Amino acid sequence: MEPADPDVARRRRGTVLEDAILEAALTELNEQGWNGFSMTRVAATAGTGKASLYRRWPDKQSLVQAAAARMAARGDVNRPELTGRLRYDLFQFLLGVATFLTGPFGQVVRGFVTDVDPAALSGPFVVDDRIAAVDAILAAAQRTGEFDGREIPVHAVNVGSNLVVHHFLVHGAVPDRRTIGEFVDTVWLPLLVPTPAVDRRRTS
Repeated sequence: MEPADPDVARRRRGTVLEDAILEAALTELNEQGWNGFSMTRVAATAGTGKASLYRRWPDKQSLVQAAAARMAARGDVNRPELTGRLRYDLFQFLLGVATFLTGPFGQVVRGFVTDVDPAALSGPFVVDDRIAAVDAILAAAQRTGEFDGREIPVHAVNVGSNLVVHHFLVHGAVPDRRTIGEFVDTVWLPLLVPTPAVDRRRTS
């Protein structure tokens, strides 16, 4: 479907047109989910032609990835109010990840695993935002003396959110607060702030 006013569509270029398309893609994702997502409807909502979409994003997967990146970047997830209390902030961060998965992004995760390539979930729209959020939590905890500033491997930074995503995929629902607390207390926090006993076991 072509836009109602082709002249207006032609005048919108660059980031202005891309913004309109990405917002239309978010609307489509919210209303139709992954399975019902239509490039044709996205083009119509954005007031442009499908060719404008395909020049920028060659397929549904890449457009949805870009839309999900925008959703995360504008603060719908991974932006807890930091207190400097490490355990509390990690817990709140995972609650945010769980909440995000209950919306359209959860359908994206399932769609990528079942219909596309699970490796796509390691793209910037997931990993980069996680790392930035956890880095901010650790920096706040360092200011309060609850973290010593040690260098943390990327796999340890991502353990918490990976556990939430894995639970969501395996059980079909996000973990409850008690389970999230267990993730933090028994797995994630010991990796970030290991006790001497953990250090000895790790080097033996």
